Amino acid sequence: MFLIKNTIINLPGKFINIFNIVCLLLTSCTNSQNLFKKNSLLRDQKWQVHKQQLLCLRDYRIRGSIFFFIVEKIKFFTSFFFQKQVLPKKYQLLIIDPFGNRIIEIMFNHNFARLITKDGQIYTSDTIDNLIYKLTGIDIPFDEITLWLVGLPGHAINFSFNKNNLLKTINFKKNNKIWKINYISYNKKIFPVLPNHLEFYQGNILIKFKIYTWMLKR
Repeated sequence: MFLIKNTIINLPGKFINIFNIVCLLLTSCTNSQNLFKKNSLLRDQKWQVHKQQLLCLRDYRIRGSIFFFIVEKIKFFTSFFFQKQVLPKKYQLLIIDPFGNRIIEIMFNHNFARLITKDGQIYTSDTIDNLIYKLTGIDIPFDEITLWLVGLPGHAINFSFNKNNLLKTINFKKNNKIWKINYISYNKKIFPVLPNHLEFYQGNILIKFKIYTWMLKR
């Protein structure tokens, strides 16, 4: 029964039941939307706190293994050591064989990049990206990789989170090429929590990193 302009209208019982169900569904949808917004806000707050913790890392060293694969061209699995210093900006990447011998060493310092091969040949450029591209023809976003390794999205705007509010995937576009990063697992025994297994994909390129040791300086 409804009152419209002082007129009482009797409605069938079935109509009233349907009306009540619709009202209940609308209320449920509103509550679900509010809960989703609340969870999204909480997730964003947790991510921002974790992000700031990562940005506070001024100097770190990594030891682990790397698997590098290009379809029908290159395939190798070996150990690596990587060191990054934020201020002043310095990188060192050392790829070694199972016997500890240098395969490739890459260094960057003050807009000067240098690569040394296992037989002692030296190549230089202004950036590591240009250096690698000149030697291999592969366009690798090295600066972005140094951020992805610690669990930061870098300049990527398309990324997702896992249930612990840590990065799960990244999609990054450079020179019309899409890099896809999957975070397989994290080391939860250190602070802040850092990746220990991640994979990069771009076209026919696959790079897998497994990190065994993190050495941090804040």
